[in-house]
Amino acid sequence: MLDIFLAAHTVDVGTLKKLQDGTFDPTKDEITPEVFSAAAARISRDPRTIKELVDEASEQVKKARKSNRTIVYAMNHHSIAEHATFGYGIMGLSRLGVEKLEHHRLCSFTEKSQRYITLDGDFIIPKEFDSGQRELFLNNVTRQNEFYFKVLPELIEYQKSQNPELVEQAKEAKARGVSDKMNRAMNTIEGWAKEDARYALTMATEVQLAFAANARNLEYAIRGFKYEDLEEIQELGRLLYEPAAKIAPSLIIMADDDRFEKFKGIELDNSQFENGVENIQNAIGNYFMGWGNFIKRLNDSIGDTNDVILLDSDDCDKKLISTLLVHRNVPITFEMADRVYGIMADDDKKKFIREVLKDTGRFDALPREAEFGDYEFQLNISASCYAQLKRHRMTTQIAKDYDPHLGITVPESIKQIGKDQELKDICNMGSSSYFKISDGLRDQGKGFSSAQYVLTNAHRRLVKMKINDREMCAFSRLRCDLHAQWDIRNIANQMVKIAKEVNPLTAAFYGGKHEFDQIRKQFYSDEK
Repeated sequence: MLDIFLAAHTVDVGTLKKLQDGTFDPTKDEITPEVFSAAAARISRDPRTIKELVDEASEQVKKARKSNRTIVYAMNHHSIAEHATFGYGIMGLSRLGVEKLEHHRLCSFTEKSQRYITLDGDFIIPKEFDSGQRELFLNNVTRQNEFYFKVLPELIEYQKSQNPELVEQAKEAKARGVSDKMNRAMNTIEGWAKEDARYALTMATEVQLAFAANARNLEYAIRGFKYEDLEEIQELGRLLYEPAAKIAPSLIIMADDDRFEKFKGIELDNSQFENGVENIQNAIGNYFMGWGNFIKRLNDSIGDTNDVILLDSDDCDKKLISTLLVHRNVPITFEMADRVYGIMADDDKKKFIREVLKDTGRFDALPREAEFGDYEFQLNISASCYAQLKRHRMTTQIAKDYDPHLGITVPESIKQIGKDQELKDICNMGSSSYFKISDGLRDQGKGFSSAQYVLTNAHRRLVKMKINDREMCAFSRLRCDLHAQWDIRNIANQMVKIAKEVNPLTAAFYGGKHEFDQIRKQFYSDEK
């Protein structure tokens, strides 16, 4: 069951002081994030200080709300709403639903990880399913959960056998009186087992997370959630809206069609939210009309898709060096710098980059100038891998639905304990059920996105990812590191290998934190 509560929101310090010293009067004072937004909205034209504006807004909330409505919705200065932030606790949202929420990358999210806790087997039952589809779904989930609880102790024993030094550390910690909860060595062993056992679990598995968004991003998300295929996301939008609208009614008016029409006197146009996806699908269908047999052959071969394919790449070496050449007060233009790069010798390019990066440490980012160079990858990844990949919000990611034709990802540990065929059988059962449920939903005139609930964390999807040179370096530090989860580490290592082939200078510093000293030593090894 989806359960959401508003856990926190911004409050001006003046109101907090009143609450602390007992002068807060509930008959005239209000606790609302609208105060600071209203004060910020008036900075550009009001001669008073920001402190004076905040104090006035705090004393006159009704006036502050009117100011917000006028400036945000009549004058279209929507950035004012970004000064108000809301924090929610969300429980009972599915793994699939979380992906819809976290698509809104300008918000903040912290999930209870499936990698570090033992799951209880809790899952949602999709409201979209009829009785037959529900029974098919439940049969799958029952088998998936049974497998999880059966293999978990076996995987723990396997990890112990592979990591005797951690077992010894765990014993020593226990002898010192360290509790099981705080025993890091044992938690590491069990965590590795849990992260592999979860590959069998349904995308309907319930998730807990903390979610924070400013009023502008919250409003945008709620508007889109009304038109999502998944009913739980439609409900999510309603539950996010209700407490925020009560506390800050002047800042999320566009999330309610009736309130917007009452305020503006015109109907709110949600056509893009309502029809945007369908328009794309219609355009695709019209273009490929008559391609039936060819499309079928393509679909039949999709399972042969490589895990990582470079679709496009800038000359990141050129982009970084030519942009750095114009640094601050250097008296040349960016256009001139491009021409200068064209006559630079290869040795000079390497010498230049070495000088620029000589003090870069393992926790440092590349210069901002590195953001001009981009890579575009196609990734064929599991749901478990995507759960981590989507957290890299400075990238651009376009993810297709999960597709059983792409196969599954099987953890090496499950192969080693001889349970890989059983996992494959469970996933094949999920794939077969997916096609039956999606066909049934189509026949009923419904969207079929909800059929994905029956799939597992091992199932795969295609993701197109654009990532700039600077972010690629940061991504590699985290995801190529030995402490990274093996699935996304495998993908990241392949991406880095490809990047180093096409941009040997700027990609030279790519790699995990554990190997940074070696990377640095190698880059400067032949320096004279």
